[in-house]
Amino acid sequence: MATTGVAAYSTTANSNTVVGGASIAEGMSPASVNNAMRALAADSAVQRNLLGGSTTTGGSANAQTLTTGMTLAAHQQGLLIGFEAGYTNTTTTTLDVDSLGAKTVKLLNGANLHAGAITAGGIYHVAYESGADALILLNPHPSVTPTFTTPVVSTSIDLTGGQIAFPATQVPSAGANTLDDYEEGSFTPAIAFGGASVGVTYSVQTGTYTKIGRLVFFNIAIVLSSRGSSTGSVTIGVLPFTPSNSSIAVTGRPSNYTIGSGLIPVYDTTTDTISLRTFSPATGNLNDAVETQVDSNFSILLTGVFEV
Repeated sequence: MATTGVAAYSTTANSNTVVGGASIAEGMSPASVNNAMRALAADSAVQRNLLGGSTTTGGSANAQTLTTGMTLAAHQQGLLIGFEAGYTNTTTTTLDVDSLGAKTVKLLNGANLHAGAITAGGIYHVAYESGADALILLNPHPSVTPTFTTPVVSTSIDLTGGQIAFPATQVPSAGANTLDDYEEGSFTPAIAFGGASVGVTYSVQTGTYTKIGRLVFFNIAIVLSSRGSSTGSVTIGVLPFTPSNSSIAVTGRPSNYTIGSGLIPVYDTTTDTISLRTFSPATGNLNDAVETQVDSNFSILLTGVFEV
């Protein structure tokens, strides 16, 4: 079947002698004028619909089909086609236009489509590139997240989308220049006296952390509404990750306590908690703070960093 519609028109004016079956050759019959004008209007409407994406693709997610209404006889260089996607692709995708044969749909850089580049309900435009014998997708879905399964060797990565997503489970790397994890989260710190917390209640009890590679930065805010009845050394735990060693830097700002020398937070590797210590000027020693040295409305802000 011969190509019909706008796709059949020649860029050489004198070569266009038939429109919609009506002759418009030199010396045409006046009776053909109406038919020719109606055919031109119909061809323009078909072209409008084709570019506007009024036709929905059929087929399947990765082997979609499209009927243009122009009965194309062959793919033409630069042919521009718009369509509404009937399916969301999941991998490399083909599009068969007017049963001319499936052509691979590619990105502007020549790569095959990633999953979701075509999303059901979206309006897309493709142009035929004869050199690649492929349909080039001009507007892939912008919200698709690229997944790199091989090293990226370019000098920069464009992150205009604003995010880098790491897997929920870290994939560790021994490379000195490889960042293999990033995580933000919260945890619930708790205060204990002698390892117990009977009757302890809080008006504030929050913990947040940011993990970058092997380093964990954390913040703790605790305000007691009741100290409870437990007795013994004052500890705060547990941290969101277990430090790899005792090299943990932590500082705090306590309030509502009865120790003139102040409270010093120190990480205790044996209990995986932060112990609150007092400094003795007489001996130069650090001693464990106990329940009688903190008030029922005791509060403390802690911030620190450690390696896992």
